[in-house]
Order: sequence, then structure tokens, then C-alpha cells
Amino acid sequence: MKFRLRFLALVIIAFLLSAGYLYRHKLYNYFKDFKNKGRLLFYDNGWKSIPDKYYSLKDFNGQKPFLMNSLITVKKGRYFKIRLLKLRREGGLAPFRVYLFSFDPQYFDFKVHVNTKRNFIKKFFYNDMLFGVNASFFDARGRIIGLVVSNGRRITGAESKKRAYFMVLRNRKQPVIFSSNLEKTRLKIVQEAVRGYPLIMNNGIVHPGVFNNTKRNSRISRRTVVGKLLNGNICFLLTDTIIAGLSLKELPIVLGGLGSRDALNLDGGGSTQALFSHKGFNIEINGKEKIPVVIGVYPKKDI
Repeated sequence: MKFRLRFLALVIIAFLLSAGYLYRHKLYNYFKDFKNKGRLLFYDNGWKSIPDKYYSLKDFNGQKPFLMNSLITVKKGRYFKIRLLKLRREGGLAPFRVYLFSFDPQYFDFKVHVNTKRNFIKKFFYNDMLFGVNASFFDARGRIIGLVVSNGRRITGAESKKRAYFMVLRNRKQPVIFSSNLEKTRLKIVQEAVRGYPLIMNNGIVHPGVFNNTKRNSRISRRTVVGKLLNGNICFLLTDTIIAGLSLKELPIVLGGLGSRDALNLDGGGSTQALFSHKGFNIEINGKEKIPVVIGVYPKKDI
């Protein structure tokens, strides 16, 4: 009898200690509207807090990409890289993963694929595709929001007051992140295009709306972002998480810290998903929702 009482007491003590530990580390925040408010930490010979200046920095030109030393190379080819960044939040139990896929546009083509019936990323993947990633936003009925151009053909959508696009022009093979009006005459030279929102940064200047103190900008979510690095490579940043992620306000900090000077937010949350496949090596970031639009990356020659 005494043994049972002691065992029960130990169980109760262990439960209370565990509950106290979990509360102290604010695990409940991960399950309450996905709003863990702890500051971001990055790893560089130990966990370090991101300096305060980056939370209000409006111009990343001339700034050192301070997160580069924290990147772990997962896979490297002659003209592409897959790197992993581990971040934490103050009070968080464990780090979460952020992938950075980068491609030299001289050696890759970028194509937009559409399936209005929607599907998961695997169903969009073709034999010669190296990488595929979710792109455009869509409404509750699955209808694509904003302009989409695939292989020179306008598929759906119209221009929006919130104009920002990832596009490939017919007379310019390298992709651009474009934020302006698209006149009908200019639209005729667009080969591929998807609309994103918001524009995170352009030529190193953070879009002013990103810093607005709104619920949308502060909400922690899974993210998909397309950008351009200092070396000219096109990059895709994705959070590989279940319930953690980044806020829109944090995206310029992370992207600027990784050396991106142009960046556009694509659909995130349950839509965030990607698949990389090369010579038996595969990485898949699973999504929770079927998607209608994908950006595919194709090698121009054997890599």
C-alpha cells in the first residue's frame, strides 16, 4: 500500500513539474491561434537574439547578411543550393525549420502551372521538373486571386490595386519581381506570372506596409516567399512547420539576413508546400490544402 502511495505521489509530482515546465516555455501559445509572441532566436555558436535594429530597419542595402553563418547546406549542385535555417522563439521548446532553395536563373527555366480543380504539389510534379512550389492565393471556393499567366497565356485574374508579381518576360529569360501597373501592351510580353501579396522588399528597401502594426502583419503562420539574392540567384523561402512559422513583419528580417534584396510573399498557411527531386534525392514540404497554381523550376541543361 505504501509503495502504491509513493508511486502515485511521484506520478503527481512529475505531472506538476511537466505542466510547470510547459507553461514556463509557453507551449500553450503554439496551440492558441498559433500566436507565439517570443522574439526570434538564431543559432551562431549558441542561440542569439536578433538585434533590435533589424525590427525597424527599412533599408537593407549595405547590411551584412547576418544569418548566412547559421545556414546548413542540405544539398548542393553546380547551379543550385538547398540550405536549412533553424530558428527558435524565446520561451519556445524547440527550433523550427526554414528552407532556402536557390537557383541560378542562367541555368534554369521558371514555369507556372495551373489546375483550377486544385491538388497537392506531388500531382503538379513532372518528370523533368527539379523543384515545384505553391504560388497564388485563392478564395474559399478555390478561385484564383489575381493575375496568372502560363506559357504566354493569360489564365485567370485581373490586375489588383495591390500589384506585385513574380514574372518571366519573353524578351528577358531571368525572372523579375515586379510591382507596378501592367499595361495591356506590356502584358503581351509576359511569359509567366503569378501575383503575390504583400511585396516584402524591393531593391533592398522594405515595403512600408509590412511594418504596420496590424493583426495580419503580426500573425504567425507558415510562409512561402520568392526572392532574389545578392548574387542574382532566385530563391524560395519556406517554413517547414506544423503550427509555428513567421509573421509578415519578421519576413524582411529573415530574408534580409539571408542576403535577399527583392522578395514577394506568396500564399502561405496550409497552402505552403514544395517538392525537390534530383537523382534520387528528395525533399518534400507537405501542405494541408490543395492548391491551384505552382511555380516549377526546370534545368536548361544537365546539372
